[in-house]
Amino acid sequence: MTPEDLAAWLVSMGYSRRRAAVELGSTKMSLGRWLAGQVPINHRVGLACAALSAGLQPHPDLRQWQRHLCYNNVVCAHLLGVDRVSYQRWLAREDETTRVVMLACSAIAAGLPPWQSNKVINHDL
Repeated sequence: MTPEDLAAWLVSMGYSRRRAAVELGSTKMSLGRWLAGQVPINHRVGLACAALSAGLQPHPDLRQWQRHLCYNNVVCAHLLGVDRVSYQRWLAREDETTRVVMLACSAIAAGLPPWQSNKVINHDL
């Protein structure tokens, strides 16, 4: 997801920066940095945006999500764009799973790709 995609998502959802940060489980400062291109937007954010656009709620449980998909830890970590150790910490609840992670899980379970803005076609050609 690019900063332009994120800006287009905000517009498409009718969200202010504050509301978007709350819905994604992030901070307004992080959102501003993503929009300014100061910090890369990770894969989970694009998936979370797709989930919210589709009206999905955050998945309630990481282990339940993994069982539903019938994937091992390595595959689930890859789908969420993290290393296996980070994923295992989430499973062990050593590290808190964030709203953006659980929204990403919902998007993956629904078969959604990361959110992208529709490309504008120039009809003046």
